Amino acid sequence: MALKKTSDIRSGQATSIKAIIAPLLAIIVGMFMVILDGTAMNVALPGLVKDFDSRISVVQWVVTG
Repeated sequence: MALKKTSDIRSGQATSIKAIIAPLLAIIVGMFMVILDGTAMNVALPGLVKDFDSRISVVQWVVTG
């Protein structure tokens, strides 16, 4: 059984960390966008009800959809 060099071990760890960080960053950014979108829609609901002269239950379908 051959021993690995220290540089080989370090480069292997760096590659695995990079492979973990990229998808994790994509998930974090995606979740932030979902939260931001939900917040913007909830803030806009009263204005939509007023502008379209509708009930809140009808306009809530915009958030659900």
